[in-house]
Amino acid sequence: MKMKRRAGRHLLSGLVAAAAAMSMALVGAVPVSAGDADYRGQVTVTHDEAAFLAAHRIWVTQTFDEAVNFPAEKRAVTFQGVRFWSNDTAAPYWRVGGVVGAEVQCPEVCRLYRAFSDDPNDTVDMALSFRNQGAVRSFGFLLDVFGSPNQFVIRVRDRDGAVSRIWLPRDVGDIYLGLHSRIGIDRIVIHQRPDKAEGVETNFAIDQFSRSFIIAEVP
Repeated sequence: MKMKRRAGRHLLSGLVAAAAAMSMALVGAVPVSAGDADYRGQVTVTHDEAAFLAAHRIWVTQTFDEAVNFPAEKRAVTFQGVRFWSNDTAAPYWRVGGVVGAEVQCPEVCRLYRAFSDDPNDTVDMALSFRNQGAVRSFGFLLDVFGSPNQFVIRVRDRDGAVSRIWLPRDVGDIYLGLHSRIGIDRIVIHQRPDKAEGVETNFAIDQFSRSFIIAEVP
């Protein structure tokens, strides 16, 4: 765990109320709205993995239980059409495994970890995009956060450039995020807010990601 402090504030969009009133076809999903987001896009979010997978045409579902090569010194890695990008410039970037004592190994479940580097400016943030600058209408994944206090915000960008910010509960642990946009999602950023969590940044992992077909960059 690293300790650092940074100033910041959360700005609520004037479109929050209108977004909250929208009717959604996805069972169990809600529009990104007041209390957990600045709503500027057309993204819905559900925390029910089964409902999410049943409601959308999913092209790929993938775990990290197999031997997956994520070189620690490589900032960007593409796997199953998803581009995993470190927002930091200092290696190491990745570890694939599971926590066994102080070691990251592969027991029954393997996950993809953002690794801490020795750079004091390391944010441990992760960005997800798609092959050939494409987009997907549906993307889901398990986020596993360990260490507290913590505060995470997920930034989801539509193909038209609108961004929805999904604020996760304070001191969140395992949480599933099923994201859907009729326009298409072209970028997802998992961002930590140490200024909202007593200056603390914690490590995290992702697993069980699912995506729909990758569509062209231009609508």
